[in-house]
Amino acid sequence: MRNYKLFFVGCAVLVGAYQLGLQNGIDYPQWMRAYFMDLLCMPIVFGSILFLLRWVKPNFWLSFGMMLSLTLIYSIYFEIILPPINPRYTADWADVFCYFLGAGLGYFVQLKDKHQQNFFRGNEKILRSKKL
Repeated sequence: MRNYKLFFVGCAVLVGAYQLGLQNGIDYPQWMRAYFMDLLCMPIVFGSILFLLRWVKPNFWLSFGMMLSLTLIYSIYFEIILPPINPRYTADWADVFCYFLGAGLGYFVQLKDKHQQNFFRGNEKILRSKKL
């Protein structure tokens, strides 16, 4: 979980720095204004979910299906349902691509952590058996 914690904190810091820059009048490029938050959205959502659920179940991991379905729900809600209701939201397929790209990055970082945890857990069993 160490890599994902760093990834989650890094994404949160980037979002905070971006918002602070906007408030202080920094003129970001158009592509960044349009897609930066969408790219970081899903890793932050997944990190928040993992943080909360690990209080209940310490070894909890988000499966590929969970991440895919949650990203799909976010895409449908923010790109299909909200744009006709609220003029602040616009439907953009590039946003959907950014949601899924961010989710994919989050998935692979989490997967790396999961493999490292399983590797170390397996080595602990070997080390314990040699002590006996």
